[in-house]
Order: sequence, then structure tokens, then C-alpha cells
Amino acid sequence: QKGESEYNLNLSSKIKTTVIDWKESFSKIIQAKDVVIIDSYLAQTEHFDHIASITKKSLVFDDYYRLKYNCRLILNPNVSAEIEKYPYKSKKELIAGSAYIIVRDAFQNLSHKELAKEVKEVTITVGGSDYRNLIPIFVALLTEEYPSIYFHVLTGNSHLKHKMEREYSRNNFKYYGLLNQ
Repeated sequence: QKGESEYNLNLSSKIKTTVIDWKESFSKIIQAKDVVIIDSYLAQTEHFDHIASITKKSLVFDDYYRLKYNCRLILNPNVSAEIEKYPYKSKKELIAGSAYIIVRDAFQNLSHKELAKEVKEVTITVGGSDYRNLIPIFVALLTEEYPSIYFHVLTGNSHLKHKMEREYSRNNFKYYGLLNQ
């Protein structure tokens, strides 16, 4: 595992970046660029192979060991990520674990705050998606144990939000899908 100083992933405002929806015209958009960063659960092996064949460097975000990636660097920002789970670790550069957690600026370097004596509201999030299906389990446990607390549940997508509203409707739970919509 590399140290934090070796990989500074903060993108400078001086670096020209482009965010694209590659599904529309993948082969036209991705060309011989210096660096490509891929964060997608939809991309398949052939996409990574194509990108590796035409770029100097590629970085893949992978938080659950989904594919055997053809890339230069794999970043698994999961707090419990284990490099040992990658069967091809000797062929790739891997960085993983709590040193690489992706957290919005608003949550970094928070000052210490006094906690309220009585908890009235709680926010629940499991990251960008609930691929382990933990949210329904949390809701079931918390409903019985804490009926007087109001819970804000960040589901990560509209589909799960609507499912939770249908199947786990509770007076003290509010579900949110994509927060940028």
C-alpha cells in the first residue's frame, strides 16, 4: 500500500478536466488522452481494455472487486478495503483503505462539537450505493428500538428511495434519493 503523499488525488483547478457520459459515444469520446479516470459500475472489461490500449495512464475506482481491470492504478476508497482480495495485485498498482476515503470538503476537518444529551434526528448513509442491502436491515432494527427519533435515510438513488417508501414507510423515516437532483 502506497503512502498518502505518493498519490495526491486532489485535482488542481489548473488541470483541464472533462466529465462525460461515455455511454452515448464511447469510442468517439475516449481517445489518446494522457489520463482517464473511470468511476462506473456500468463499464465492462472491454471498455477498460479499450481505454488501456489508447491512453498513457488510467485510474479506476473500484470499491468491491468487480472486475479484473486493465489499468495502471486501482483505487478502492472503502474504509475496509483489502488489497489481498485482488487476485492480480502484483500486476497493478493498488491503493486502498481508510487513507483514501473520499469525503466531501464539508465533512473534512470538522471541529469538535458538543453532542446533545437527547438524540432527536439521525442521518443514515452507506455511501454511494447500498450494494450490500443494509438500509432495509437498519430501518427494521431502528424502527423498533428508537421510535421517537426521526431518521433521514440517504439511499443513493431514486429507485431504492421509492422502494423504501413503498415497503418501509414509517412516520419517523424520510428517504432521499440522489441529492443533486
